[in-house]
Amino acid sequence: MIESSTRVPLTTRERQRQDTRSRVLAAAVDEISARGLAGAQISDIAEAAGVSRPTVYAHFPSKDDMVAELERQGEQLMSVQVRSRLSDATTVGEIFAGAIGAIFDLVAGTDPIVRREVYAYLMRQPEGTDWLAYPLVEFVTERVAAAQARGEIPDDPPASELTQLVMITLLGFLVIESRDPAEQRAAALRTIDLLLRGLRP
Repeated sequence: MIESSTRVPLTTRERQRQDTRSRVLAAAVDEISARGLAGAQISDIAEAAGVSRPTVYAHFPSKDDMVAELERQGEQLMSVQVRSRLSDATTVGEIFAGAIGAIFDLVAGTDPIVRREVYAYLMRQPEGTDWLAYPLVEFVTERVAAAQARGEIPDDPPASELTQLVMITLLGFLVIESRDPAEQRAAALRTIDLLLRGLRP
């Protein structure tokens, strides 16, 4: 089956809605960066975006919704970068090294205060949140499963559990920002290498 590459053009109203949403989110990033999430003022976000307070709430009912959108966009961008970097990866070590590189590069380009607010938002999520269904995690899990099928690493633990373990470990390195980012990245790579060495036959 051949998929059509043509997209239905957006209506003028939908383009305007998306433009307004983007302006509100950009203004929210600036406000959060300046004052933190708790200190961010909806009235100031509205003024900077050139909209009314009700318009801000129409797009983002709460400040957490703004942070959730930032997290979603970051995860999408990260997924694209990881897929690009892993296009030639042939071993499970290269898979995780490529993922770690892409994640740290993206994180390094994010305002530190906004970054911490996104981390805090992730930590506040209910236990039922299925972050393992994120496209990035699904993609890495598929590549790990392929490495297991090749016999490169054992199939116990299953690919989903191994990917979860690596992602949780990586999140720990990202949240603890006491070191230089380059040192954090190197430490994350060493830790994952140690984990994989313990799994190899």
